[in-house]
Amino acid sequence: MKTKDMKRTAWKRLLEKTYTVRDCAPWGHPGRESALHIYKVTAPLWVKEGYGEICIADVGHTWVQVACQGQPYWLTAMFDGQDRFLQIYFDIARPPCFDDRDNPTFEDLYLDVVLTSDRQLVTMDREELDAALEKGDIDRETYDFALQTCEKLLRWLEGHKAEIVEYVTKVYTEMK
Repeated sequence: MKTKDMKRTAWKRLLEKTYTVRDCAPWGHPGRESALHIYKVTAPLWVKEGYGEICIADVGHTWVQVACQGQPYWLTAMFDGQDRFLQIYFDIARPPCFDDRDNPTFEDLYLDVVLTSDRQLVTMDREELDAALEKGDIDRETYDFALQTCEKLLRWLEGHKAEIVEYVTKVYTEMK
């Protein structure tokens, strides 16, 4: 499993960025939220998935990230340089670690859920989760936890799509 941080310090694609972080408590879950403003990249990051091709990291883009105590996911909302909402990417993860309040971390459990700009929900990287179990990188308990968390998150998101987009847009506007 990979450990990732909110500042995205290991991400070599980002050459110039600014980062702000603050406390939050969306839906009653305390945590931290941040805005990562991208000013220079080695190359734009385009992703091609079942929902089409989209540039999610380029000059002028901002990533809003939210990590809540005890919650088994990490939310990243992407906005482009024209303030357009691109998508929300939920990494299924072990609950985040807040040892460094300015730079929380999480252990990525491979499986992801994307809420697209047209409000579609897409589950991604199931094959990575399956491969991790087959190779012994994770045990059956972790595998089942990731699947159950994904199912629970999908059920919750079905009834809260507009609310979650409104929330991340508010955070983006306040931290821009």
